[in-house]
Amino acid sequence: MAWYIGNAFALSMLRGDGILRYQRASVEQVRLWVAQVRPISYMGHADIARIVSTQLGVEIPVNRVNISLKPGDNVIVAQYMGPRLQEGTTELPDGARIEYFLVALSVQAEECTDFEFDEGSEYWAMLRKAEEVARLVAGKVIVKRDEFKNYYFEVEARGFTASLWEE
Repeated sequence: MAWYIGNAFALSMLRGDGILRYQRASVEQVRLWVAQVRPISYMGHADIARIVSTQLGVEIPVNRVNISLKPGDNVIVAQYMGPRLQEGTTELPDGARIEYFLVALSVQAEECTDFEFDEGSEYWAMLRKAEEVARLVAGKVIVKRDEFKNYYFEVEARGFTASLWEE
């Protein structure tokens, strides 16, 4: 399982099949992740790398490489939103911002039938919520566990599947 950080994300980075998930993240969350996992940079834009380094308080080097994601890999995307940057800029122009996202290519998971959750635990609450949703849509709940022993819950109904994951 590898961690990367860059200023863009493209479907061409994916190898093989998997479940692609993403979530927005605050600068504070990204600072914690970067400190814990020390991601590999694939930052292709020098000015954005400099601004992100300042925001995160850690050097994110420019590293113009192609990455190839496998199930279990994670990417922190620092997405620039705003007008074209002037070359050599060290600050964001008025109205511009960097939005952070965590993109994960989930690992293989298998259906799990031998689970027991303590009443009141987070997994117990998630299972109850999945069962409630399944009742509303006349579906069924499938409990799955990934290779890292994390549980998640799928509700299948009428040819559609929805997943409930731990935050």
